[in-house]
Amino acid sequence: MQETELLIDEVILQPDNTIIRRKGTINLVQGLNQIDIGDLDPELDPDSIQLIVSGKNIIIHNIKFNIKTIKSENNLETLHTNEKRIKNNITELNKKISDLDFYISTFDNLQDLFAEKFPNGYTKAKISIDAYSEFLDYIESELTRLIDEKNEIQSHIQELKDKLKEIRKEINEKSEVKKRHEKGHLNLNIESSMDQKAEVQLSYVLNAGKWNMFYELELKEDDIILTKWVMITNTSNEAWNEIKLTLTDKVRSEISIDPPVLTYIDPEKGIESDFLIPVQSIKLPTKVSINNDSRSYRFEIGKEEIKSSRYFYHWNACDFADVISVLVISLNNYLYPAMINVFDNGIYLDSVNHMDFVPPGEEIGIPIKPMKIIKTSKRALNKDIKRIGLLKKQVEVDYEYLLSIENPFDRPLEITVYERIPKPLKKGSEIPLSIDYKDISEIPYKVFENGYVRWDLEIEPKKIQEIDFKIRLLKGES
Repeated sequence: MQETELLIDEVILQPDNTIIRRKGTINLVQGLNQIDIGDLDPELDPDSIQLIVSGKNIIIHNIKFNIKTIKSENNLETLHTNEKRIKNNITELNKKISDLDFYISTFDNLQDLFAEKFPNGYTKAKISIDAYSEFLDYIESELTRLIDEKNEIQSHIQELKDKLKEIRKEINEKSEVKKRHEKGHLNLNIESSMDQKAEVQLSYVLNAGKWNMFYELELKEDDIILTKWVMITNTSNEAWNEIKLTLTDKVRSEISIDPPVLTYIDPEKGIESDFLIPVQSIKLPTKVSINNDSRSYRFEIGKEEIKSSRYFYHWNACDFADVISVLVISLNNYLYPAMINVFDNGIYLDSVNHMDFVPPGEEIGIPIKPMKIIKTSKRALNKDIKRIGLLKKQVEVDYEYLLSIENPFDRPLEITVYERIPKPLKKGSEIPLSIDYKDISEIPYKVFENGYVRWDLEIEPKKIQEIDFKIRLLKGES
């Protein structure tokens, strides 16, 4: 019997960037071989270890994995309770602000009404000077009081949000590691019918290791060369391994980008109409032409040409290391954001369903790839508008929207969602149409003039946030 250490000559990272594979060669003698593979990486999952040995008449009898485990339990119940209490308080305060906005608007309208009704003051009014003055003073004092109360509540909401961030930070820190594997050592027994060399492939899942992703995009003649460095660090922050992967001219021949998708979002002004996405698909060829002067990428598709902007939204040390950046592709003045994904067989471009507002060059704080926006009830308005336009009396039609957003992570997720609500098209002044935005699920929101609604959401771990809202279509006499 012979004891042989497995020599490592290659490490392969799977697309999900959790599976690590080691390949090597071991010497087997006839009979039972006790193989000591040695120490594996710290913080791995022993239940996920798989071993493949290729050779003639080989039998793997057993694999023994010795590991020292340190458990670290944290009581998060109190933190979660406080988190829920603060969120409920913020919701209630937002309701109060909505009420205050209504009353402030009412008193503003009263002032305008008085100015219109009595343009020259009280002299034309059939009321006394004292009564007139007292009423104006009352309106002004109420407006001041309401505005001060609103400012005070908004200040309190900001304080609560700051506390909420601190609590969530503490929850994340205490939730990171509940079970830590300090050391792993692998032994196995292999029976062989002859003396031979056998190829071994060992796969296992990294449970809590730290990943740091580094990318370099090189433009060279007609090729786009992507170089990826993956640095795996252990608990002592010492480099365990480094891989450099170069992919050249491996853009998938066909890829569909499924709009509508949103691109640049101004958090104050909303989304400009120039950035609306038409519903169509595009295909990318295998050849990529590079314009080094403008640092833009040109994808030639038949007679059409797609130019991309130079702005990339980079990811560093995120959960999904295969996603390297978000590339904005322009086709006929419409913009398509797309994620570049790196796999063993090439570079893929995938569409993005949701993207938080990120200025060019800044890092994205949350992973986009697993985000799902599902429109379960949405009707096209244009068809109904044409039908309604044939009627001669006033018609009122309601449309209900249901938007579901899933948080697949084990941590709270703060995101901003933009959804475009189609506006009815007017045919001159003959058909006056409008939209009435009703209450939207008690979630704070803002409606922009160009038809977009913005929600600032805080989604709990492993939860789905549903937004249910309605719009009303009004058609007057023509």
